[in-house]
Amino acid sequence: MSHVHSAPAPVLAVVNGVPTTTTHDIARVYGKRHDHVLRIVRQRMAECPSDWCLPNFGEASVELPQPNGGTVSYPVIRLSKKGFHFVVGKFTGAKAVQHQIAFADEFERMEAELARRAQALLAVPVAAPALPKPAIRRREDLSFARHDKNGHWRNWSVEPRCRQWEDGIERGEAFFREVAELAAHDEDEAYDALRFVFGRGWESATNGTSEWSTSHPGEETGFARALARAALDGLRARRAGAESFDPDHQPKPGRPRKDGFKHGAQGPSALVH
Repeated sequence: MSHVHSAPAPVLAVVNGVPTTTTHDIARVYGKRHDHVLRIVRQRMAECPSDWCLPNFGEASVELPQPNGGTVSYPVIRLSKKGFHFVVGKFTGAKAVQHQIAFADEFERMEAELARRAQALLAVPVAAPALPKPAIRRREDLSFARHDKNGHWRNWSVEPRCRQWEDGIERGEAFFREVAELAAHDEDEAYDALRFVFGRGWESATNGTSEWSTSHPGEETGFARALARAALDGLRARRAGAESFDPDHQPKPGRPRKDGFKHGAQGPSALVH
C-alpha cells in the first residue's frame, strides 16, 4: 500500500513591498539540497541581463536552527515571482510541476493580500487640514462686531447662547483675545472697538432705523473712552511682559471675592445677557 506524502507548503516574505521566496525555501519544498539549488540559481543569474537580474534576485541570509541548539546563518538568494519562475522552469517531473503550481498560488495569494491592504488604506478618509484662523487686523474681523442693515456698527452683535456662568466667562475672554490681537496690529482700531463695546454705540431700533443707544450701563462717552484707553494701556503692558491682574487671587476664607460672591461659592447658574 503506497502512501502519498504532501509536500511542505511554500513560505513567502514581503520585501520592500514585493512577495519573495528564497533558495532555501525552494530546496525545502522541492526536496533538493540547498547547495544544488543555490548553484542552479547562480547559473541562471549569469544568463540574464543585469538590469533584469538586479530587481529579481538578491543576496541574503537566513538563520537556521541547529539540532544541538542555537542557530547558524546561511547565505541564500532571495527571488521575486519572476525570478522564481525563471529558475524553476528548468526543473522537470510531475512533482516539480506540482511544486511550481503551489508557489504560483502562494505568490498570487500574497499579491491579492497586498492589493487588499493598499485598497483599505485608500478607503480611510483623510481629515482635511484645519484652515488657518484669519488674522484680526480690522474691526470688521472681530467675531462680535458687524454692520447693521443701516450701515452702522454694532459692536456687541452676539446671540445669547451661554447658560452656564463659566461658559459665558470663557466666551467673553475669547472675544477680548480678539481685541488683544487687533491692538497688537492697530491700536486705533482696537480703541474704537472697545469704546463702542462699553458705550454700545449705534443700535438698530425696532422700527428699522438706527439710534444712539443710551439704555445700557457705561453709555457715557467719556467713561467708555477712559475704559478703552485703560484697556489698551493694559494690553501694552502685557505685551511688554507685565503680569496679568487676577481678581480672584487666593482671597482669605470667607472674604468676598471681587465679583461679589464669597470665596468658594459658586457663581450664578445662568449668564444673563
